[in-house]
Amino acid sequence: MKKKALFAAVMGITMCAGTGFAAPATNYDAGAVTVEAGMSVAPDMQLNGFSGDDKTRPYAGATVGLGSDFALSYKYADNKASDVGMRMQEYNLNYKAGKNTYIYAGNLNVKGTSAASGISDNRLQVGVKYVAPAGDKTNWWVGGAIGDDLWRAEIGGSYALAPNVDWDLSYQYTDAKNVDDRVDVKTRGLYTGLTFKL
Repeated sequence: MKKKALFAAVMGITMCAGTGFAAPATNYDAGAVTVEAGMSVAPDMQLNGFSGDDKTRPYAGATVGLGSDFALSYKYADNKASDVGMRMQEYNLNYKAGKNTYIYAGNLNVKGTSAASGISDNRLQVGVKYVAPAGDKTNWWVGGAIGDDLWRAEIGGSYALAPNVDWDLSYQYTDAKNVDDRVDVKTRGLYTGLTFKL
């Protein structure tokens, strides 16, 4: 188990050089590790209502099961429009509240890059996701989160390419107002990638 956790941490850090919008991890057994990585497809980011030449950007994340229906997760998303970028990082404590229901609470950090350097803000968030099978190899999920001047929504599906590898496709929307008391940030778009269950 220690090797799996170390491998997941290294992979997560490596991919972040490239949140998290893959199929939600559902195995919270102690030592269970899920790693996700992918790209935004047709993204849109707005700053104070201005939308620029949006770029396809990477996302990555990892979830580590703690046991007793708890897990820790980290997610990273890089958004860019023209010469302005916003990186979003999430750190959450997750809890399996029912057969298909998962709740989480944690911190969302929004940090400006390029022309937006110097902008940084942290938001507490609480959220819920509902994950259910839609066939033999397919799952779907829907979720959302709220926080201080923050709300998020997500819907997606996954297909098992192999016993421990899923292909994911989702739509995600984030609205964070008054970031660093300076800017309103909205991001939305399709995200596609792979989830590895280690």
